[in-house]
This record gives sequence, C-alpha cells and structure tokens, in this order.
Amino acid sequence: MGLVGFGAPGCLSQARYSGIVVGRTRRKLRMMLRLQRWAGLRDFKLKVAVPGWEERLAWTHEMLGAAIAKNKATLRVDANAGWTLAEATEAIETLERFGVSAIEQPLPDANDPDLSYLAEQTECGLVADESLLTLDDADRLIAGGGVRVMNIRIAKNGGLLPSLRIARMALASGLDVQLGCLVGETSILSAAGIAFLETCPKVRFVEGAFGPFLLRQDVTRRPVRFGLGGRIRPLRAPGFGVTVSATALRHLAATRPHITHL
Repeated sequence: MGLVGFGAPGCLSQARYSGIVVGRTRRKLRMMLRLQRWAGLRDFKLKVAVPGWEERLAWTHEMLGAAIAKNKATLRVDANAGWTLAEATEAIETLERFGVSAIEQPLPDANDPDLSYLAEQTECGLVADESLLTLDDADRLIAGGGVRVMNIRIAKNGGLLPSLRIARMALASGLDVQLGCLVGETSILSAAGIAFLETCPKVRFVEGAFGPFLLRQDVTRRPVRFGLGGRIRPLRAPGFGVTVSATALRHLAATRPHITHL
C-alpha cells in the first residue's frame, strides 16, 4: 500500500468489532445485549435523537454500566444528524451520566461550524460521519476543530484507497479513526474492511462483518463475519479473499447479471 504510506503495520490483530444496541422493549434490549456480551463483544452503539432514546439508554446502562466503569466495555451513540445545537447541548448531561464515550454526527453537516463549541461542552468525543465524504471534507473538519473521530465507511468515502487516505490524514492530525459499515453489507464490503484494517495502523472502533447475522443470503460462497470477542481473521485468498457465488447473484440481482470469467 505504498500509495497510502502509513509507515506502520495494520491493526487487524488488535481490532474488535462492535455490537449494536437494539430492542423496542426493555426485555428485548437486555436479551440482545446479553447475547452479545456472552459472545465477548465489548464496544456498543445505540441510536439516539429518535423517540424513546433516553429510556433505551437507561436500559443499556443497566446492562453495561458496571463494565463501562471498569473500562471493560464502551458505549457510543449515533444521532444521525438528528439534533439541533440546542438539543445536542441539552442531551450531553444525560449521555455523560450514562457512560457514553462518543457521539456520532450530532448535528447536520450544515452545522459543522458549531462542532467546536459543542466539543467544549462535553468530554464525549464527537464523531464525523455524514459530514465526511471526501478528502476535502476531512481537511475542513480537521481545520474546524471539535471532531475527535473520523467515521470512515469504504462505500461512502469512495473506495478503499480514498478511505485509507482519509485515515492517514486523521491519524496524522491526532484524531481517531472508526471503520464504519452499511446496514446489511455483503461479505464483499466486509472483506474490503478487513483489507482496511490490515493497512491502517490504528482504529478506535470497528463496525460491520455481521454476515448472516443480518443477511438472509450473502453473495459470497463463504460469509465474512467476526467471531467471539469481535475478532476476525485475515482472508488468505487472492484479491479481497472472497469468492462471489454466481448462483447467489442470479437469485438476488434485480436484473440478470453479466458474469465474466477471467
């Protein structure tokens, strides 16, 4: 990866994939968290800026609070640009009280100039996601201050090499990197995420690689998914290490795919 030039080995062996906090009822949420904790996951993300988020945050803290206090688990939230500056500022006390360590995209991208003020109001790290599409966006966010973490999603940020270049910019500026994902991503994109981790020397949070946990059917012969503890192994095969199933493509494609054998 000379085109990226980190000058340090990748972090795949240390990376741990995150869990997600889901469940509309206290019983369901607790059950899903219990299963993920049993599987050894330690980092979790909860959607906020939606109806009932405060209650679900309290339920989550019931399950994770002790582990968070002992630095054996982390909890971050994602507002998906759903708050105004006033609403985000008001939410901070609740978020900090329940052990939240990072807030993803608290404001719409039009309000990026307000991120430096918001960062002064909280110890939670602010994560840029929807505001971060291009290298120019990364440069602008770094210059503007406030952001502590860049959420890099390979499909959002233009592919593997542009994503790695954004990661290099972030780390060189003293910021952290999160490898994000798309909901229901196939194993092709998950494999690209592994290639990212094999190259990027430091990643704070990692998402994705749920495979058949979220998909009814994948497009590769063998799914890519994390294992116990959120760990994942390198893929030892040509290319990204996955083989696409022609049968699955034909079954899932909206139009008949054209398959070329090299």
